[in-house]
Amino acid sequence: MKSFPIHLLWLTFLNVPLACRGENILVYGAIATPSIRISMMPYMEALADKGHNVTYVTNIKAVDNFSKHPGIHEYLPKKWTALLSSSWEEEETFYSVRKNKGMIKSWYELPNLGVTACENLYSDSEFVEWVKSSNFDLVIVESLVNECGYGLAHLFGAKLIVYCSTTILPPFNDALGFPVESPYISDFIFNFPPGNQMSFLERFVNAINPVVYTLIRRHFYLPSLEEITKKGLGLTELPSFADIEKNASLVMLTTHFSLDYPRSMPPNAILVGGAVVSKMKKPLAKDLKEFIDQSDNGFVYISFGSLAEFTSLEESVQQEFLGAVVKFSNVRFVWKSSNPIKADLPSHIFVTKWVPQQTLLAHPKIKAFITHAGMGSITEAIHFSVPMICTPIMAEQDLNARMVASRGAGIVLEIVGLKSEELEHAISEVLNNEKYRNGMTKMTELFNDRQVSPLENAVWWTEYILRHDDSNSWLRSPSVDQSWWIIRQIDVWITAFLIVMSVLIIFTYILYMCLRNIASLLRNNRRMANTIRKKTE
Repeated sequence: MKSFPIHLLWLTFLNVPLACRGENILVYGAIATPSIRISMMPYMEALADKGHNVTYVTNIKAVDNFSKHPGIHEYLPKKWTALLSSSWEEEETFYSVRKNKGMIKSWYELPNLGVTACENLYSDSEFVEWVKSSNFDLVIVESLVNECGYGLAHLFGAKLIVYCSTTILPPFNDALGFPVESPYISDFIFNFPPGNQMSFLERFVNAINPVVYTLIRRHFYLPSLEEITKKGLGLTELPSFADIEKNASLVMLTTHFSLDYPRSMPPNAILVGGAVVSKMKKPLAKDLKEFIDQSDNGFVYISFGSLAEFTSLEESVQQEFLGAVVKFSNVRFVWKSSNPIKADLPSHIFVTKWVPQQTLLAHPKIKAFITHAGMGSITEAIHFSVPMICTPIMAEQDLNARMVASRGAGIVLEIVGLKSEELEHAISEVLNNEKYRNGMTKMTELFNDRQVSPLENAVWWTEYILRHDDSNSWLRSPSVDQSWWIIRQIDVWITAFLIVMSVLIIFTYILYMCLRNIASLLRNNRRMANTIRKKTE
């Protein structure tokens, strides 16, 4: 009988602690929305299930519709949470901003919220004490003006992951090494058409915007956060936040090429769109289940998300919307609305404050989804292959809606000034035209056809960088060490322009001198000819 190699036994025991060792992970989302929390929770839960110690800093309290995981410790800074009251501005603000065409301006004002949050947190002695008494191996910072968390990554000597709850943001080209694609892919802030469909003016704006964003962040926003952090923690020295940011080990994007434009990505950019989809479906309430089961022709699900409530729309739009929905008496509607809808609704419309959205979207009787086109809702609908009618209101929702429509998987309607006839036509089309069901089926096939699930991919890459201390030297783009004007080769093009201009100037000068000499020679010959003629006379 052969003896078992003792060295293999030792290797087995030595490798067990390495494989199973739980790391201390901080997820920093002091500025969050309910949808961002929903987007990130499956990721945090999966890390906790793997044995890691996860702490979530947030302003969103866990309520009934936000399940709490026993392996996740949630820390809500009291002073900041009280100031923000676990919500953003009144929902009507987002609609009115869109109506008044102020959405682009609001993007430039967002950094003020980041500064306010950072100031508030570091003025809270309890939060400062918690920071000083904590220790983490990895800090995951949600990218929506939560850069204040960069200071914690440095303080703990931890690795950094930037988690983006949407597609690429304007600063990513210069801050994180993403290739500049402004000639053919628009910032979702503007949502210009792609490729050759963009006009020169649109390309000009699209090229300038990321640079403006970079200059604001590098010279005003990030330095402000640095000073607040140094003062709050009593530090004498602190690396620039731009340097901390460019050393991020991973950038996670909750998107996928099937619901975005094809893009070039550095190796440390990980696409996890669809990670929000859960394998476990929560049961429907008894009355809602009976309402759906009794439908002969299926149902349409309506939800405007966690921020843009239907009741925040102007009265005329609400009436137009209702006027279309009530006409489809042969189809049932399940309508999620946190606030009561002030109307006498017919029996084929069921209004509820909360529903397990994924359970509804996975239901075999669902026919369509009327949505604000938030990233979470879009990815869930695509996963379960539900055609959509999109009424975008804010953020990246216009881009999401455009992509769904361009794939023939849904229809886009402008919510401002919406007319009943428009919505009625859209509902009829999505319910009766197989084009949208077929378009969504194809989109779903591409979205779900992956080697591993997006959630498994997110966890694997997280543990990958924890296993490898030098991952940055392999994964990070060299462009993060270059200035914005070098990345765009402005110095090269200026030099090339100057060379061409110098050659043209020299050529013009030589040509001028040649013509001048020829003209002088001709004048001399003419004078000589005149002199000879006079002598002969």
